[in-house]
This record gives sequence, C-alpha cells and structure tokens, in this order.
Amino acid sequence: MRNDGTGIIQVLCGNGKGKTSAAVGMTLRAAGNGFTVFFIQFLKFGKGRGEASVLKGISGIVYRSFGAGIFLSQETIGIHDRRMAAEGLEFIQTAVSGRSMDMLVLDEIGAALELGLVSCEELDGIFEQGRRWLDIVLTGHVFPDSILDRADMITRMENVRHHYDRGTPARRGIEY
Repeated sequence: MRNDGTGIIQVLCGNGKGKTSAAVGMTLRAAGNGFTVFFIQFLKFGKGRGEASVLKGISGIVYRSFGAGIFLSQETIGIHDRRMAAEGLEFIQTAVSGRSMDMLVLDEIGAALELGLVSCEELDGIFEQGRRWLDIVLTGHVFPDSILDRADMITRMENVRHHYDRGTPARRGIEY
C-alpha cells in the first residue's frame, strides 16, 4: 500500500475522445509499479468487451462495471440503473474504508453525477476517506463546480474534429 501523503484527485473531462483511454493508461502504469488499482465503470457494461477484458486479467487491478451499457437520459433511467449505481457506490465506499487500493478510477462518474445516479455529497465522502493516501481519477464529459474545485488536476479533452460528424459510427476495438 502506498501511503506517502501524495494522493490527489484527477479529473479527465471534456467533449473530446480519450478520457477512458487515458484512465486505462494511468491504471496500467500504476499496476506496473506494484500499486493496486480499482477501476470502476459507471453506466458501461464491461462483460468481455474492450478494456474490461484486458483489465480483468492484470494482477493488481480490480475491475468492476455498474451499468447496463446503454445510453441513458433523464427519461430512460430506471430502477435497475439506480440500483446498479447504488451498488457501485457501496462497493467503492467499502473498498476505500478498508484501504484496499492505491488508485481508484471512477470511469463515467461525470455522467452518473449529471443523471443524478450519484451525488456530489457521496463523492465528497469518498474523497474525504481517501484524503492524502489515495489517487482518485474521475472521467466524464462535464462535472459540477463543486467537484472541479476539489480536483488537484484537471485535463480537458477537446473535440477539434470527430469522424462522427461525417457519419462514421463508433467502431468496436477503437471507440468501445
């Protein structure tokens, strides 16, 4: 367990591509240096796809997914989505209180916040528990100011041009 007092909160946000990919890279670097990383995905369904299939097989990485893998909006959120988000938060709170990791990645937590599946207060509790010893990485398009104010590092991915705009759909193995 790394316990050097240098844990920070990092936010990867914006409308550009690469937030999850950057978080995966950070995860691999940390695990490669002997750290334990919990990589938690909200809204995504990670069974046998993309980064999930690789992360699950690496020593030092605990991968969990709490989502159905479908695009959600305020109109389409169901009880199952709320239940999965609550289960994810409970899993994280238990792991953080047990100091089970050196790095915690919360992929798509920005969308979970935006949709009201997770609250800023719940995240604040996790931040406080991990203060000074845990690196926390948050990904998502947008974040409330209260979360950004707590961040030690913010990287904004900017969309300059995207193939979606020309009608090319997301491709397996590249975008997901």
